[in-house]
Amino acid sequence: MSAKTTEILDWEPPMPPTNLIFDDDEPLETNRHRIAMNTLIRSLQQAWRDRIPLHCLCI
Repeated sequence: MSAKTTEILDWEPPMPPTNLIFDDDEPLETNRHRIAMNTLIRSLQQAWRDRIPLHCLCI
């Protein structure tokens, strides 16, 4: 093996930082936001209910 190939094989990705902020005590979604998301999901399900699933088209 060449030196470049050995260098590539020995490479390891750097570790991600461990001191990132992950919680600021505020909820990510309000109740109003969740209701809006549910409404959107239900409306898309109704709009797409008559579509043929893609897995049925594969032969």
